[in-house]
Amino acid sequence: MVCRFDPSRGSESAIKFLEGFSEFLQADGYSAYKTVTEATAIRLVGCWAHARRKFVDADKAAPSEICKDALGR
Repeated sequence: MVCRFDPSRGSESAIKFLEGFSEFLQADGYSAYKTVTEATAIRLVGCWAHARRKFVDADKAAPSEICKDALGR
């Protein structure tokens, strides 16, 4: 795991930092990471914490057994 800070929120810094890397990048849904994968050989994979949050939001908006099941796993 690598955490790197850059004052910019753009994709340019990430593209430069990940130059030569061609595996998987696990990140949140911030759009700059999608730009990174379009400009490189990197494959973006989702973050389970952020995916879970979407189920929490969906269950609050319209409670369902599907959401409860997903959240219970």
